[in-house]
Amino acid sequence: KEMMLPLTEDRRNLLNLSKVTGYKPRPIVPSFADITFTLTVDANTTNLNEIKPDASQFITLREGVKLTSTSNPDVIFETMEPVDFSTSSSIGENFKVESVNSSTGLIEKFSAKRKVRAVSGETRTTTIAVTQPEQFKKIILPDTNVIEIISVTDTNNNIWYEVDFLAQENVPVSTYYALDPNRVSSYTDTNNNNLPVPYSLSFVKSTKRFMVEMQEDNRIALVFGNGIAKNGYNFETTFLDIEQEGVTLPKTKFTPEPLNTRIGRFYASLGEAPSNTSLTINYRVGGGAISNLPANDLASFSAAVTIPAGADTSNLTAINEFPSLGGREADSIEEIRHSSIANYSTQQRCVTKEDYEARVISMLPRYGSIAKVYCSTGGELFQQDNVDLVSELQELFDEII
Repeated sequence: KEMMLPLTEDRRNLLNLSKVTGYKPRPIVPSFADITFTLTVDANTTNLNEIKPDASQFITLREGVKLTSTSNPDVIFETMEPVDFSTSSSIGENFKVESVNSSTGLIEKFSAKRKVRAVSGETRTTTIAVTQPEQFKKIILPDTNVIEIISVTDTNNNIWYEVDFLAQENVPVSTYYALDPNRVSSYTDTNNNNLPVPYSLSFVKSTKRFMVEMQEDNRIALVFGNGIAKNGYNFETTFLDIEQEGVTLPKTKFTPEPLNTRIGRFYASLGEAPSNTSLTINYRVGGGAISNLPANDLASFSAAVTIPAGADTSNLTAINEFPSLGGREADSIEEIRHSSIANYSTQQRCVTKEDYEARVISMLPRYGSIAKVYCSTGGELFQQDNVDLVSELQELFDEII
């Protein structure tokens, strides 16, 4: 009975069986809120025939702005993406007249709004010293309400990437234009080439990766790979020396054929094990039912870091115009059971066009925000049965640009 997913009642057994299906239970579920930031700037009256907002007062905020609840100061939200007033993705984001001088009739102030997603939680940091390398090293965080792992770096400033499974070698990495040295503005690069979006999403191939597992006591564990370098070798080369000679690793779609295992060298498809370093782990804690707040409850913010640093934020305000929703406690036994059964049958596969649209929309917020998505069945979007639709979309995008 305990070996079968529909019948098991022991929580530890249920967690292990859920791993077989690929479902990852959550220790706690955060609440999400759409935060509206409003920036007021002075008018540039250099040319009275063309009064416009003072562009020198436009600011860009990094993600991680803290918003404190008015009704419960213990509940904190953090923004998950940059707040950028130097770009506009729709007509509704343009600067509008805020006030006019009653005596001169000239515009004095402009204002604009930006909406970003915020999650209930607060960033914490812990440092773990790792001495001797250990295959499948497991580091358990002290908190039980961990929402997500934000970043992991070692003493040499190497980045360790979170993956769904250790066999996943390609890791998605997003870069915002203000943090990209190859971008000079939101839509141009250093070569003055036009770029379509301020976000860029690319993939890197790295042996420095880890996966996240929930423990029986609802704490989160970081599990690293099995690759251990022998003396005289390093992990900068494609093929690595590791201790388990003669072991053939399972092949994944990201991994090439292993070398002949008789020579003791093969591709470390399960990642690298940290050694002789200290890992700095930034993670977010919070969530739960207590984080479901009413509208207009998140009105004060702090820890606003601008790009570049030092910009004035005194003319910036923030508010949640709608309630924050989604927060609840950890997955119950029955929720884990039914979610695991559903995950086993779907396995995140896309069959219908609605599946593809849903997968795009469900992309993690840290990779950017999806404004619109459309999927066409039956082949190329430019087929005859979609010509009218494509023409309308092209005209619409031309008008927006």
